[in-house]
Amino acid sequence: MNDERLMTTSPNVCCESPAPPLNALLDRLFWCGQQRLKALTQAELDAWCAEEEGLTDALLDNDRTSHFQNSTPALFERYASGLEDGRTLIRAAWVSLKLQVGTAH
Repeated sequence: MNDERLMTTSPNVCCESPAPPLNALLDRLFWCGQQRLKALTQAELDAWCAEEEGLTDALLDNDRTSHFQNSTPALFERYASGLEDGRTLIRAAWVSLKLQVGTAH
């Protein structure tokens, strides 16, 4: 996912205005949890859990990449994707905040 799209969209979009980047991360975590509940197979459940863990680790500034390297390639990819997307959304939130503070002066 590219940075610009992450800054302006959220998987749980309910209105036309874009969600603030940090809200987009929280929405994405919620969405993964909802998808986890709908999983039909163990592999699908594991994939959603791995992505959710990556997003959570980004939020908590953790990196358990080495733990997931011992998993299947699909789970490693989902964790890494969640971690990268989460970090991107956090960076976007910081940029957004800096722009807001900069224009307030």
